Amino acid sequence: MENKFAKTISILFHPVLIPSWFTLILFGSNTYISLLIPMKFVLFTMIFITTALFPLLFVAMMARRKIIGDIYLKKREDRIYPFAITVLFYFLSYYLIRKLPVYDVFSMFLLGSTFIVVFSLLISFFWKISTHLMGIGGLLGGLSGIDIRLNLDFTAMIILGLIVSGLLGFARLKLNAHKPLQVYVGFLIGFFVMLAIFLVATI
Repeated sequence: MENKFAKTISILFHPVLIPSWFTLILFGSNTYISLLIPMKFVLFTMIFITTALFPLLFVAMMARRKIIGDIYLKKREDRIYPFAITVLFYFLSYYLIRKLPVYDVFSMFLLGSTFIVVFSLLISFFWKISTHLMGIGGLLGGLSGIDIRLNLDFTAMIILGLIVSGLLGFARLKLNAHKPLQVYVGFLIGFFVMLAIFLVATI
């Protein structure tokens, strides 16, 4: 039962789904950010395709052609090519969203996500860090940045995010995907990189 739960939450909060989760959270927020989005379906579709669908398709293709061991990227060395491709897609998403008439928090989050993937790529040359926790850490960093920078109350979502982070960390350890230090460091890097983007970048 615990393994099934661990696999389920790992899929639901897979790193490539984090930008989509961030978008849905802002869509559902009772703030002016949500009201200022004139094309929600288009925005979500663009973000989902460029940050989730395309990277996953390329990983599946690389696994099928034996460029990497499998789609789960269990080996550290299997992460290099997929992460490099993902960086390109995330930057493409950032570039495209910048062209749309939507609030800048979306492009800032995608920029932060791009930096997080870059860190994941660089670290993967010598260590297997938890990208799941980097992703959820980035989500919390983005929400915290909005809360601080724009003075919007995302306290409830941040608390919920912390709970999810704990469950996700438990899941990755339960599945023997990572050691505790890889989980903790992953979360901290994701959180502070994204928070820095929101506090420093022009919005």
